[in-house]
Amino acid sequence: NAGKVWVGTDVIQDYTAEKLTRNQPDLPKPQVFPPTLLLRGQYDFVTLSNLERWKEILDETTLVELQDCSHHPLLEKPVVFCSKLEEFWKQHE
Repeated sequence: NAGKVWVGTDVIQDYTAEKLTRNQPDLPKPQVFPPTLLLRGQYDFVTLSNLERWKEILDETTLVELQDCSHHPLLEKPVVFCSKLEEFWKQHE
């Protein structure tokens, strides 16, 4: 499927994130996740329910939705995208 272009959400509609347990034998040490920025566009194919599940899995999350944007905010709204990153980084210096 390399190079195959797909459109829509059929590929990911049943995807759910799975929490890593801190006692998994294949992990070298307990997992501690850093603060995470979950950023999506208003018209993104990544749904809010997908992101809600990530919020449950990750230790500390900030969810930001960019208005009038889809899945590629860096290309569609670069100024807003970068300002949201800077805000997040300043909060977690």
